[in-house]
Amino acid sequence: MKGVAVKSAGFSMIEVLVAFSMMAITTMVVMKIFATGLRSAGVSEDYLLAAQLANGLLEEVKISETQARPVVSGISAEKYRWHILENVLDQGSVKDGVHLKEVTVRVAWGRTPSERQIELVRLMLTKGYE
Repeated sequence: MKGVAVKSAGFSMIEVLVAFSMMAITTMVVMKIFATGLRSAGVSEDYLLAAQLANGLLEEVKISETQARPVVSGISAEKYRWHILENVLDQGSVKDGVHLKEVTVRVAWGRTPSERQIELVRLMLTKGYE
């Protein structure tokens, strides 16, 4: 009976190790993709909230246009630092005391002001502030 081949049932240890290794590598790649997606979603949310804050500040300036404020700064939600700069572009060239002004709103967040920042600029016609 020496010439009879014995059939093996099941997997060898090497086959099991290769299968587990492939499964582990695939799982790590998928987890990395999910982590990157979550990080990107967080950054997008920060940009969206900063844009909403900047737009709200521009609307406040539009509503309270009775007097000029050269520079206004503040912090919102303990995360977003904002800065408003108003610049009158013409000094009475428009009739009836109406002036053209440029309003710039910068909102920054992160560890340094240059890390993440959004800026909105709006031109407004406003009554003069003599």
